Amino acid sequence: ITCHNYQNGACMKKFPPFPSGSRVVSLAYVFRLKGIIASASSGTIRIYDEKELEVCVVLRQFDEAYTHRAELSLMRHHEGASLAASSAGASIEGIRIWDSDTAKCDSVLKTRGYIVLALGFLEPYPLLYVCSSDGVVRVWGVAPGSKIAGVCLLAFPNTPPKGSFYEFHDDDDDDDDDAPKSAG
Repeated sequence: ITCHNYQNGACMKKFPPFPSGSRVVSLAYVFRLKGIIASASSGTIRIYDEKELEVCVVLRQFDEAYTHRAELSLMRHHEGASLAASSAGASIEGIRIWDSDTAKCDSVLKTRGYIVLALGFLEPYPLLYVCSSDGVVRVWGVAPGSKIAGVCLLAFPNTPPKGSFYEFHDDDDDDDDDAPKSAG
């Protein structure tokens, strides 16, 4: 990972590399720490100190005992609650909820046979939305130590409402019908 000046493209600083063969999955700036949280496909999640001039120093690395066994594909950070959520998208091993201040795994949300396609926090609340392969969007409580931690608070199908319109895109170039088709 390198940081460049957006005006002239000059390389400003470099980050220590992740394990070989890993690709960067996500980057997020943590204003409170003046740092960057980065995750790699190998499952490694690190927080870097952004204050150094030429090289960003690793402040902390998340607990390796709880990294995902499958390739990490999603990671999101909640600035206000000091939480991070990660998922190995191609597996059903669950979602890890991390305390980003201590780099420890706080809990694991069991996904019960579905694959996580997208996730994110509903800031400023300690809520996590999860879009899954079974076509359902779920909202989970993730506030550590609260009564709603690890509880699915809401679940609804991810389908267009009846009567809505959307377009089907065919691979065939000879189809000239560009009119939207009804979903219901």
